[in-house]
Amino acid sequence: MAAFFELTMIAIGLGLLSAGLSRVLVNQDDIRKVKKEVEFYKGKMNEAKKAGDMQKMNEHMKAMSKASFKQVGKNMRVTLVSAIIFFGALAWLSSQYQAVKAQLPFSLPVFESDLGWFSWYILVVIASTFVFRKLLGVE
Repeated sequence: MAAFFELTMIAIGLGLLSAGLSRVLVNQDDIRKVKKEVEFYKGKMNEAKKAGDMQKMNEHMKAMSKASFKQVGKNMRVTLVSAIIFFGALAWLSSQYQAVKAQLPFSLPVFESDLGWFSWYILVVIASTFVFRKLLGVE
C-alpha cells in the first residue's frame, strides 16, 4: 500500500510540475488573446457559411487556422520540456513500481477495475494536471 501511495504522490507532483511549467513558460495573456482571435474568426466563418459566401468563409478559416497555429507554437515549449521530464520519470517509475496494482471499486471502460502502475499513473497525472491548471489559471 505504501508503494501505491508513493506512486500517487509522485503522479500528483508531476501534474503540479506540468501545470506550473505551463504557468511560467507561457504568457497566459497571449494565450487568452489568441483564443479570442480564434473564436472571433470561427464566428465570422460561421456567419459567412450561413450567408453562403464561400470566399469569405475560406478567408476566415485561413485566419482562424493561422491563429490556432500561433497558439500551438506558444504551447510547444512546455510540451517539449514536460515530455523530457515525464519520459525520464516513466523510466524510473517502471523500475520502482512494476508490481504496484490498483483495485478500483468500479470498472472503467478502457482500464476495467484492476489497474497496473502505468494506467494508475496516467489517470492520476491527467486528473491532477487538469485540476492544477484550473487552480493556477492556465489556459
